Amino acid sequence: MKKPVIPFLIFGFSFIYYFYQACPTFYFWDSAELTAAVPGGGVPHPPGFPSLLIIAKLWIKIIPLDKAYSLNLLSAFFASLGLMFWYLVVRDVMQRLFPERSKTEPVILSLVSAAAVGLSFSYSIQAVRFEVYSLNFACFALLLLLTLRLSFHNKKNNALYMIIMVFVTAISLGAHHFTAALTFPGILLILYFHKKLKPKYLFYFAVSTFVLLIPLYLSIYLLSLKNPVLNWGDPSTLRNFLDYFFLREFSTPLSRLAPGHLAYNLTFAVSLISKQIGILGSLFALWGIIKLIRLTPKLAVPFVVILIPNMFSILYFEEYFYENYDLHGYVLFSIAFLSLFMVAIIGFLSERLNGLFRDKISGKNQIYSLLFMIAMAAIIIYMPLKRNIFSANLSRTATAGQFADLLLNDAPKNSVIVTSYYNTYFCLLAHQALNPSADPKTITNVYNWEHQWGRNQTAALLDFDPDEASTRPDFYRTLLNRIKDYRSIYVEYDNASAPLINFLKPSGLGYRFSISDTTLNDTFSPAEEIEYYYEIASKSRDIESIRTWILWFTNRGQFYLKRGESDLANRYFEAAEKIASRRK
Repeated sequence: MKKPVIPFLIFGFSFIYYFYQACPTFYFWDSAELTAAVPGGGVPHPPGFPSLLIIAKLWIKIIPLDKAYSLNLLSAFFASLGLMFWYLVVRDVMQRLFPERSKTEPVILSLVSAAAVGLSFSYSIQAVRFEVYSLNFACFALLLLLTLRLSFHNKKNNALYMIIMVFVTAISLGAHHFTAALTFPGILLILYFHKKLKPKYLFYFAVSTFVLLIPLYLSIYLLSLKNPVLNWGDPSTLRNFLDYFFLREFSTPLSRLAPGHLAYNLTFAVSLISKQIGILGSLFALWGIIKLIRLTPKLAVPFVVILIPNMFSILYFEEYFYENYDLHGYVLFSIAFLSLFMVAIIGFLSERLNGLFRDKISGKNQIYSLLFMIAMAAIIIYMPLKRNIFSANLSRTATAGQFADLLLNDAPKNSVIVTSYYNTYFCLLAHQALNPSADPKTITNVYNWEHQWGRNQTAALLDFDPDEASTRPDFYRTLLNRIKDYRSIYVEYDNASAPLINFLKPSGLGYRFSISDTTLNDTFSPAEEIEYYYEIASKSRDIESIRTWILWFTNRGQFYLKRGESDLANRYFEAAEKIASRRK
């Protein structure tokens, strides 16, 4: 089989695999936020992901499908592309490690690495919902491939390689600049060790990349000037834009850099990754790191320089209530490199076997060596692949859209919905962005009011002066008093809205705010409500859908408990426990 055929087959089969599992509508959390940003022309949370937004807007114009589903397929496309590039990366490395072996063996090892990465839950869950991480990995894998080709081969078109690398680097920084930037020290080390690039060329590279990055982030600035419904950080001024770009809102406190917290992060990352490649695969990967550093440090050290910071990249997160799917996206580079080190050891063991039996099985030693390699790879990756295959299937998961639809349909036209949880906020924004002809509602989030930009945004949407209140509670009070007489208000119940308990009436999934009518009689009695929503929630299988419904039933229970109706509250708590027990 000719070399170019295998990469294209990897792309084709992987895309079919992810296509089958793609979510039919928008998914929860950041996936919903990014879905809201693309058709709604909004500004998502920092760093804004301008590369993804621009590509996604072009994509939905080209692909004649439902926009939410189409955006999920965009992730599948880049995940398949990234897997193809990663196969080529590993093949180049294996050919360099085993120059005397047949051409077939590096191909087999590369296929094993690609399979370990592509079938892992961490990688698959980024491919079946709209997120930035599949684009991020595709850019990284292509950049590493170009770096290796530039370093290992004496090509006449080095200048062309460098130009392409500049473009890919700019797109990568415009996709997820934090994780992308962590890879650059290792990329530069490869170029230094193998190409001896002069400092002036690295300077030209950096300047060219920066020049290309400016228009990408200029698009974020231009979007913010339009005051869209989703305008996180409002980067329409120089100060706000710099805070936005440098992730000031998400800055890491020094406590997270303490040895104890770093050790906790590393333990969590290792446990997360070991589930993807298995305990045996993890041990082989560790063995591969040690062996390659001793054998070929100029190749292995740059890889480790990329691997270790990537494993620590989740230090942004203070606590882990559960394995949030975004956390999986942060460690994709680590999973990829560990799979590379793992297959390298399989290659060395095969080579060792080949040497031991060279004389006894003369003429067939390569066949036996190849069979040993395949058997060893199968033993190592069988259990993790068995656990991972189709584990990210969201093809029957429409909970996010259904949840938003239920909440929005209950609220009358021109109402104001004050959300507490960002998950709810993003899902409602995505639903409205995808259905612009529906009755418009003003959707805001109470925790955005911790920031001046959040108060400014809500005040602009509701046409009042944000300077009347400088704190979140004061702003909450001012907003309610300003609009209660002429617009319906629906509130999401949690600790922030608990002081309003005497003015809230359960209405569908939300709570209607009123100073005159807070009786609990509604279309459903509480008993009927529990039965109705439990029937919907019980169909959930993925963790985010289950968690969303658990939170809703728990909050409803807390609402009634605060009102002194403990028997009714306990019925909601029991429903939440039943839903939690359905998690696989």
